[in-house]
Amino acid sequence: MAKNKKIPTHSVTESVSGMNIVKIEPEESLVTPHDISLPHRHGHYFCILLENGEMEFLIDFNKVTLKENTLFLSYPGQVLQLLSKKDCLGWVLFFEHALISEQARTLLDQFLSETIPMNLSTSQAALIRNMLDTMNTVYHEGRTDIFRKQTIQALLMAYVYQISSVYELKENKELIEYSPRHKEIAKTFWQLLRRDTVMKKPSDFASEMNITTGYLNDVVKRVTGFSVTDLIHGEVIKEAQRLMVYSNLPLKEVADRLGFNDYSYFHRVFNKTSGQSPGSFRGSSVR
Repeated sequence: MAKNKKIPTHSVTESVSGMNIVKIEPEESLVTPHDISLPHRHGHYFCILLENGEMEFLIDFNKVTLKENTLFLSYPGQVLQLLSKKDCLGWVLFFEHALISEQARTLLDQFLSETIPMNLSTSQAALIRNMLDTMNTVYHEGRTDIFRKQTIQALLMAYVYQISSVYELKENKELIEYSPRHKEIAKTFWQLLRRDTVMKKPSDFASEMNITTGYLNDVVKRVTGFSVTDLIHGEVIKEAQRLMVYSNLPLKEVADRLGFNDYSYFHRVFNKTSGQSPGSFRGSSVR
């Protein structure tokens, strides 16, 4: 694959509403605003409701398989590629963060998983399908409606709150042993980290959250199993890996872009986090 200086970044092509919705049909090719079968980074949220069939994606070097009644969410900045699809029925939804409220965006960005596939009950899948079907009708058939954007935005907000509710129920079961305060701290830290992939110190996050560094680290490690430093390194090195594989930036420029003034320190962090040197990783990941 020919590489560019930057990873191809796709934006929502529908300029009126800031979103795009596509129905997946079993017998038809999946035609989306941009070719999702090629590796790309997107500047928007990307959601799929798969009602039937099977789809396989590569998300930041990890394979994710979607099956019947699965809801999937990918975040802005992740590198995504559709690998395969078979007998699929469902929906693909793209939307920009500016189209939803800050409260709704916070809900999405505080999910603790890096990839969000959710197995839905039959009733949950039916409710979300109906919401997407209504959104699709307004989107494609209401182009002369002077309140089209406002209607779509209201429907999208309802959709975001619904999928957030589904995921919160799942996550709360997994985190039942932790206090609401500890869960809130871990989620807020993860939200801040997800929105900024430049190397920072744990104290930077603690200061932004108005708590001590020690308390932040204790809570995050208790809830996630990882220290704050480990999670920071993991996110930053993941971005480094994206740039190494999908662009032709020199390694020194990758390190500089991610906030490492000392390349030798970047080399050590990369080696410790990924288990191999930056050069070895790039050499073994040629695409």
